[in-house]
Amino acid sequence: MIRQITEVEYNLSEQFSLKKLTGKRVLAKSGEIIGHVNDVIIKDYKIIGILVGRKLKDDMFIDRKFFDSFRENAVLLSINPVVCIEGLKVFDHNGRKIGTVTTIIRDSPKNEFDEFIVNQGPLKKDLTFKKDDIESISENMILKIEVSNSDN
Repeated sequence: MIRQITEVEYNLSEQFSLKKLTGKRVLAKSGEIIGHVNDVIIKDYKIIGILVGRKLKDDMFIDRKFFDSFRENAVLLSINPVVCIEGLKVFDHNGRKIGTVTTIIRDSPKNEFDEFIVNQGPLKKDLTFKKDDIESISENMILKIEVSNSDN
């Protein structure tokens, strides 16, 4: 039993506890698991966002404006964070594998990017592409353009 000291009596079993968020999965709009909630960040007694821990990657702060909902086992986001395209395999317009996205080049902390760098593998130079070169992103990235072997 919990004894309340309040001017308004609350049914505490129906209220949300921040403690329950810690350790929950964080899912992108696409359903991809981004990581787990490490901490809830509060300013002036209001949630401003969460810190997401990601295995073998930098932690990420996600602003509360990008929350879609809190579920029993996860926090669902209304976005696909752009930093999550790092590590995707990249194919050109003809389906030829180019390499793997290693870096996203961003001018601000917004969920936007201008360019990205693709590593083609050992002994080959990295290639830089513009955001406009992308045809689609899902489990892999497909470019609108053909990348010839002479670009290697």
